[in-house]
Formats: sequence, C-alpha cells, structure tokens
Amino acid sequence: MKKYIYAVTLLVLSACDARLDQMKPHNMSDADTYLKKFENIVNATSGLYAQFYAQTGGFTYDYVYEAVYHVLGEFRGNNMIFAEAFEDKNLALGGPDAYFYLYSDQKAQSFAWPMWARTNQIILGASKNIQAIEKLESEDIMQVKPEKLQRLKGESYFIRGLFTFNSLNVFGRPYWDEPDKNPGIPLDTLGSGELLPRSSVKDCFNSIIRDFTRAASCLPDKPI
Repeated sequence: MKKYIYAVTLLVLSACDARLDQMKPHNMSDADTYLKKFENIVNATSGLYAQFYAQTGGFTYDYVYEAVYHVLGEFRGNNMIFAEAFEDKNLALGGPDAYFYLYSDQKAQSFAWPMWARTNQIILGASKNIQAIEKLESEDIMQVKPEKLQRLKGESYFIRGLFTFNSLNVFGRPYWDEPDKNPGIPLDTLGSGELLPRSSVKDCFNSIIRDFTRAASCLPDKPI
C-alpha cells in the first residue's frame, strides 16, 4: 500500500511540474522584457506612485509608506513632542514605538523595516524605468514622441531622488558629520537588485542632486 501511495504521489508531482514548466512563459516577465514597450513603462511608473499607499511585507494599513515616514521623519524629530498619548488604535499615531527617538524595542524592527523595504523597492523600480527609457531613446524606430519619454524619465529621476533623500534622512548620518566617511544607504542606480554596500553620505547626496537636476531638465514646464 505504501509503495502504491508513493508511486501515485510521484506521478502527480511530475505531472504538476510539467504543467508548471508549460506555464512559465505566461505567468512571469522580467523587467527587461516587460519594459520594452512604452505603455508598459507608463504602467510601471504609475505603479511607483501606487507604492506610496501600498502595504509593505504583508503589514497592516499603518505600515504604508506615508504613515511610516511620517512617524520616522516627524515624530522622532527634536522640534516636536507628544503633549499626551493618542487615544487611537492607529499604530502610526498610538503605537508605543512612535515615542522612541532612535531605538526600538520591537523585535520585528517596527517602522524601520517597511520604510527600508518600500524605499528600496521604489528606487529599484525607478532605476529600471530609466534604463528602459534610455534604451528606447537609442532605438532607430521610436514607439512614441520623444517628449513623452522625457517626461517619464523625469518622473522616475524625481521619484528616485526623493526616496533616496527620505531614506538617507532616516538611515544615514547628517551631512555635517564627516559625510565622506559615514555610511548612507546603498545606491542601486543601475537597477541591479543586488545586495550592495552602503555608499557614503556624501555620495548619496551627490546622487540625489544629480537625479533632481536631471528630473528638472526632463520634466516640462506645463503638463503634456
């Protein structure tokens, strides 16, 4: 009986594996393939904006980017103080971790993890967009008017610069404190998706300035 069950199990698993092999080309697309079309770059750019309000890592609503950065960027600053505890179940406002300035007693890293994960995800997506747009610009046959590609590139540069700046404010040392020596955040401007070492605070700020400068040169004065 055991041999029979074992044989049937192997048969089912092998059949499922074969079926999954057939489905692979249809249910997965890497960025280099997907971003070959202009309309897909438009969708990917819209997706970057959507990440502002998307949940991170399966967390609840309180861990969306805008709430997490508000806690890390404002509640921990030295220019404000809680007058009294919030009578609210909203974790971003009433959670105990919001009262700590630098350190957390939360074993799951509390607000730091979703901030780190979401920031790097958006920076990676923006870098992929920029690479894809530059590749389309270099092709002989343009799929769309150049000014539309320029605008999308400008948006991606701005988003990447903004999220690098916000993340550096949370995870890096201030610029006045030896910026060429102290670590900032990893800079994945090539969209490698690999585990990179943290660049210096100075290099991070130089990258932010470049991104904002390029964004200004790409974005139109009026909507198109």
